[in-house]
Amino acid sequence: MSSIPSARAVRRERVEGGGDEKWLKVGNVRELDEKPIKALILANGNFCMVKYGSMVFITACNSTAYQYPLIDGELFEGAMGAAIRSPLDGTEYDLATGEVLKWCPQDNMMRKLLGGLKKAVNPIPLPVYPTKINEDGDVFTFFV
Repeated sequence: MSSIPSARAVRRERVEGGGDEKWLKVGNVRELDEKPIKALILANGNFCMVKYGSMVFITACNSTAYQYPLIDGELFEGAMGAAIRSPLDGTEYDLATGEVLKWCPQDNMMRKLLGGLKKAVNPIPLPVYPTKINEDGDVFTFFV
């Protein structure tokens, strides 16, 4: 295990009853040096590999409000840690848990329209997946 911590690595180093065969290599942390968000096109769907500080996260590729790609999302420090903001509607998610921090804020003209359309909709968490990183910087995840 590398000295680079990853989201949920401490809590989910090994899945109960499962071995390494569940973990899928999805990239290397060096791929995130130039741009901290990378799209992952896999057989079971599209995902994002996200680096914030020294942590790496795997999330669904699109926001849950409008299915807008998070590849150009804004990374920031949320109340509980690393977070991402959707560029289209401004919805904010905790990267470790997927919890919605802010749902469709109406902070500009475009977002007033989009937020109004989602006003009656319950916030939908962003799917996030456990990660681990080996000594070579290879990033692994599995899909539950």
